[in-house]
Amino acid sequence: MFKKVSENIHDVLKTMEELEKMIEELYMTCSQIWSFDNGFWTHMELAERKHARNMNKMIKMISEKPESFVLNPQFKSAAIKTAFAGIKWHIQRLKKNEIAREKMLYISRDIEQSLLEKNYNKVVRTNDAAFESLMNEIVSDTAAHHDQLNKKIEEGLKGPN
Repeated sequence: MFKKVSENIHDVLKTMEELEKMIEELYMTCSQIWSFDNGFWTHMELAERKHARNMNKMIKMISEKPESFVLNPQFKSAAIKTAFAGIKWHIQRLKKNEIAREKMLYISRDIEQSLLEKNYNKVVRTNDAAFESLMNEIVSDTAAHHDQLNKKIEEGLKGPN
């Protein structure tokens, strides 16, 4: 039984890890396009890289003690893969110069406030403090990203589109 539960959690978290890597690529692409905003986008990119590493660590924790973790049945790999596909589409459009900077700030903010991103700490139930710490770090960073994007938007979207 634990093996099946562990496989389900592993599948969801592995898909979430890939989603974080895709968001990292999105922000890296933004930093390449809008070099005057490079520091902002690079900061976001590095945080997403850290989130992917956290996911990888959490997968290992679950592999070591599968009996200590319960997957929230509301979280499915298929839904995460849909988000993944949307971000990949945005990257493709960015590379073709089809998204203005202002719109990208709004898109990024929406990604950071999506139900999935806001609820990472509800994906898996556990009493494992180390696991919860890694998950809470992602949730905290995500809230900060949302605030940083709102600030950028409120600054009047300075700079060329």
